[in-house]
Amino acid sequence: AAHLADLTRMGFLYGVYHVKLFKAFRHYLYGDAPGALALIREAEATRDFIPGTMFYPDWFLYSALIEAAAQSPGQVQAEALARIDAAVKQMEVWAGVCPDGFAHRLLLMQAERARLLGKDAAALYEGAVEAARKGNFLHHEALACELTGRFYASLGRENPARGFIEAARYAYQRWGAKAKVAQLAELYPWLEDEGGSEPVGPGGVQALDLDAVLQAGAAMTGEIVLDRLLQKMLAILVENAGAERGALFLDQDGSLRLHALGTAQRVEVIDAVPLDDCADLPRSVIRYAARTRETVLLHDAAASSLFRGDPLVRGSPGTSMLCVPLVRQGRMLGELYLENRRVAGAFTARRVEVLRLLSTVAATALENAVLYNTLEQKVASRTSALRLKNEELARTLSQLEAAHAQLVQSEKMAALGQLVAGIAHEINTPLGAISASTGNIKAAVDHVLGRFPVLLGDLSPQEREVLLRLVSEARGSAALSSREARQIRRALEERLEELQVPDAGDVADTLVDIGVHGEVGDLAPLLTSPRRDQMLAAAYNLTGLAKNTRTIDAALGRASKVVFALKTFAHKDHSGQKTLASVVEGLENVLIIYGSYLRQGVEVHRQFEELPQLLCLPDELQQVWINLIHNALQAMQFKGQLWLTAKKRDGEIVVSVRDDGPGIPPEIKGRIFDAFFTTKPAGEGSGLGLHICSQIVARHGGTITATSEPGSTTIEVVLPVQGGPQ
Repeated sequence: AAHLADLTRMGFLYGVYHVKLFKAFRHYLYGDAPGALALIREAEATRDFIPGTMFYPDWFLYSALIEAAAQSPGQVQAEALARIDAAVKQMEVWAGVCPDGFAHRLLLMQAERARLLGKDAAALYEGAVEAARKGNFLHHEALACELTGRFYASLGRENPARGFIEAARYAYQRWGAKAKVAQLAELYPWLEDEGGSEPVGPGGVQALDLDAVLQAGAAMTGEIVLDRLLQKMLAILVENAGAERGALFLDQDGSLRLHALGTAQRVEVIDAVPLDDCADLPRSVIRYAARTRETVLLHDAAASSLFRGDPLVRGSPGTSMLCVPLVRQGRMLGELYLENRRVAGAFTARRVEVLRLLSTVAATALENAVLYNTLEQKVASRTSALRLKNEELARTLSQLEAAHAQLVQSEKMAALGQLVAGIAHEINTPLGAISASTGNIKAAVDHVLGRFPVLLGDLSPQEREVLLRLVSEARGSAALSSREARQIRRALEERLEELQVPDAGDVADTLVDIGVHGEVGDLAPLLTSPRRDQMLAAAYNLTGLAKNTRTIDAALGRASKVVFALKTFAHKDHSGQKTLASVVEGLENVLIIYGSYLRQGVEVHRQFEELPQLLCLPDELQQVWINLIHNALQAMQFKGQLWLTAKKRDGEIVVSVRDDGPGIPPEIKGRIFDAFFTTKPAGEGSGLGLHICSQIVARHGGTITATSEPGSTTIEVVLPVQGGPQ
């Protein structure tokens, strides 16, 4: 104080400025923000007396940092923020002109401002550390590391916080600030009071966090698969060492090969790259550690004289490097390499001791994983041989399945061959109806076109009206059976005789053919007209056109049903994929195909419930239905009663086919589903029908059973709605 008073009395303002500036910085450095704030504001009064000197910019740096230290995040006073902003603005000008001398100061000031405003400041803090180190501003590097460590501690991020506090201690120590080193040791008891360049010793185990070491060791020993172990092991070691990046080498026949590379967040497993090919790693350091089997620690790689010949080491100022050999029972298993390019002295004695303990566990885990991997390779070799055998078996099975599919198709075509005559009849009947209707239409058209216009011109208005009404009403009349037609004809004939219509019988026949089925009294003008016969002939031809058209439509519908059913039955699905299909529709298609046989004397009883669609192979199930129905018809010699039932029961679809044939003899009932077993005469059956049916049903996850007694046989098929196994 007396010295400051003397300087003031002498008017030596340059000296006054320096005393107040450095006293403010000392108060700030040791945590007295209020005292520092008062001094830095006093120094402002004499600041402008020394422009152009190297100490002039220091006021702007320390002013911004002290103002920030005196405030609380989220509660910044406007005056303080204005002072910080003014200092930052001036520093931006100098940093723009000379980034090497001012960029680190600007980044640190911006980081403190961002912290106060609750913004993400991590990149600014770390950028300040890096820039200060590159510019060799050791005291600023120490301060930036300390502030960065405090920032991470406020976020609860312990690992980076400790790393930067340790780096700050190391930088202060190199600067010669012993009192500051002591203060950090007091503030952070976990810091060890030793120089970063001292050799690493084996002591200090009791001071370690043994719980963390045990947890990390358990995580490594709990993994046996080599690739996963390498990933987990390197991530754990990098994190516990406070490193930025790590590499894990394995010793293979006396040669180190890189197997894993990465950070604590992401590790990449690499396919055994030789050390000579790892150009981005300090190969001389790694080789030295492997050769001597000793831990190598470089607090500042560029300062190492032992490895100065390695350009990667020489060109890495401020980089911490650590190599730890992984040895198990005197045998070299591999090597761990770690580095931190942001913090010099990052690997403290405590961290190295942790790594020594963990490396012992890692070597054991690594040995077990290598043995397991060797065993796994042998198993893989055996598995490959088994796979080749399985592929051969699969090809054989595929050939058998193809043969089975061909057999099913052959059986289907054989059944189709037995139906050829009936199918031909089913197609020929509608074709004959179409042919006859076509001839009738041609004759009617010739008559109508040739005579009808002349006739209309000769008719009176009343006759014309009656004729057109007759044609209109008759077009919508329903088709009659022969019995109904005879009854209506007799009634019409009696009524016509009452009306004294000549040739009542012939006229009644014509009226029935036209489609007149009711009262004919309102047709009297037509029936008593001299042109009656011409008018009835015209009406007959006009209504015949509509009737013949309906006949053609019905015949085409019947033929298309037969063709569709036949096409569905003959279809062969090569995909092998199950699709949704209707069971009832499949049964109906079979009945259509057998239509001509059923009309010969078979009465069909249908009991079909409303069923969900079935996930199945439709063409195969069609084969089942046609075999069962065909066998039933043959059993009763195509005369008798056939009961078809399809219902749902407990999540399953149950289909039964019952006939009133003679039944199955008890002595052969147990063999009916066997391959090549048949009761038919030689040449009439292959004995594969029911056997194929049982296989198809089994492939759908269902069952097929037979019950029989004299006069009744029932085959029941039960299928799961979801279609069974895929």
